[in-house]
Amino acid sequence: MREAVGLTMAADLLNIAAGVLAVLVVRRLTRMQLRRVAWTGHDSPADTSEQPA
Repeated sequence: MREAVGLTMAADLLNIAAGVLAVLVVRRLTRMQLRRVAWTGHDSPADTSEQPA
């Protein structure tokens, strides 16, 4: 029983760490996207392509 509790706690800690890393990745990607929008001046993908006639 103690071994099962220990393994469950270890799994929970790994899940928490994975969640924190996922949040950091999403925040970094968002920052990169916002910088690109500010740099290019385009706020949507449609702005960068030609419109069909």
